[in-house]
Amino acid sequence: MLAGTLAYMAPEQAGRGESAVDLRADLYALGVTFYQMLTGALPLEASEPVAWVHSHLAREPVVLTERNAGIPAVLSAMVMRLLAKAPEERYPSAAALAAELRRCLATWQARSSLDALPDGARADLSGFASPAWLYGRARALDELRRLHREATEQRGPAPAASYVLVTGCAGSGKSALAEAFCRSLEAAGGVVARAKAQQHQRGMPLAAVAEICADLARQASGSPSARQQGWAAAMAAAIGDDAEMFIALAPAFEAWLPHRPRAGDANTGQAKTRFLQAFCRLLGVFGSVAPPLVLVLDDLQWTDRESLEVFRALRQAPLQQPLLVIGTCRTDAVEGGALAEWLAALRQHGALRGEMAMTPLDAPALTALVADTLRCGGARAQAIAQLAGRKTGGNPLFFLQYLRVLHRSDLLRVGAADTRRDPRDAPPGPWTPRSPRWTCWAC
Repeated sequence: MLAGTLAYMAPEQAGRGESAVDLRADLYALGVTFYQMLTGALPLEASEPVAWVHSHLAREPVVLTERNAGIPAVLSAMVMRLLAKAPEERYPSAAALAAELRRCLATWQARSSLDALPDGARADLSGFASPAWLYGRARALDELRRLHREATEQRGPAPAASYVLVTGCAGSGKSALAEAFCRSLEAAGGVVARAKAQQHQRGMPLAAVAEICADLARQASGSPSARQQGWAAAMAAAIGDDAEMFIALAPAFEAWLPHRPRAGDANTGQAKTRFLQAFCRLLGVFGSVAPPLVLVLDDLQWTDRESLEVFRALRQAPLQQPLLVIGTCRTDAVEGGALAEWLAALRQHGALRGEMAMTPLDAPALTALVADTLRCGGARAQAIAQLAGRKTGGNPLFFLQYLRVLHRSDLLRVGAADTRRDPRDAPPGPWTPRSPRWTCWAC
């Protein structure tokens, strides 16, 4: 799924490999705005969504000074840095960019020139920004790729749905693993539809199914205009007389489906069977692009019971293309309730092809994460990783948040040879984001 206004969309928002989307995507968009302000033109041009994606991923913009020789080289370099393809090559934060702009302003006011900044006057670019890739999850990614190949190469009388479960505690990297895998899949031309359950939606019937449908409709809207007519015809044929039911479930379909006289509730009586059949045909439309279609169901522990029933029924449904369903959930939610029944049924029929547990990151992964985040190496990275790993139990989310707290507390400096103060001055004992004694440190 494409995220963002096409002309201002960062490469990672267009599915750039396994890069995650963070605040540096906004800095890329700001670079596009600055470029347009200074030159009167966008840095890249395209006419179709696919062409925009290719431009952001592969084409380099013309340097600003080549468009307008009157633009100071310093400003040109700053804007080009904002437009770097890799997030880690941009400014690490808006604060770092603002600091450099203030340096430029001071130099201009003093010299009426920006030919070069004075020696030692470069901004402190030591803002904290976590790396955009996964650490310590290479085996897990390989396992997902293997399961995807199995789903692609499955043999049988008819296409079938395969299921994968990723479990772990909060912050262990379940969602990050699934997203990294899906981004690499999308970069290779695959199709992924996502639904993230929210705790407050547990009582909303078919909330997760509606989110999957809405995501598919948005992806169709982002396809080249030459293909959109074909998408509309294929979706209308797949859904048939149940268009009103799907429009009520996901209003985004209104632009794609002709209104039909028959309406119904997808959650009552025989409409369930009719809806499931139409839903399978709809999945087949998108799965035909690059089978198998992948559905990601994030936070299964909060998914409504009616959606779970639909996704379980896909196992026996008349699918037109293979389907891979990846679900994530917290370890403590696997036992008891509707989710436990759902998983038991999948295991009983052999449809649950893989179960993966996210464990704490090991010492080499934590050291590499510290080295890339703080731009340091050797014994310093190892010592910080050991300290933070002991405090957080190797939980990836807590580990990064702990480093951020130390940085904000003036205990760590990004890119420096040593710390400002000793991180061991931090309060003793284990740490989580809810540790009350750390409230003032995180402000």
